[in-house]
Amino acid sequence: MAIDIHDKQTSGQIALFLAQSGNVNLQVYDLRGKKVMADMVNKILPQGEHLIEIQSNSRLGVKLPAGIYILQMRVDHQIMDTMRFIIS
Repeated sequence: MAIDIHDKQTSGQIALFLAQSGNVNLQVYDLRGKKVMADMVNKILPQGEHLIEIQSNSRLGVKLPAGIYILQMRVDHQIMDTMRFIIS
């Protein structure tokens, strides 16, 4: 299972590939480990590739400052992948 982020200026797409269906949860953290975007995705997804839009706004509508962030993907409550991305 893998994450691939196609970067754009303030938003982009996250491409997820799942070898089998599972409960997928995506969280975003700053470099200090503080969760800045909880449950960007939190649902069961079928096997295959999925494109998910990522925005530079938190769930509360607050714009995230420019910086480096960490995306964490859990499938069935296990960390499967992490990736850094930049909001400029």
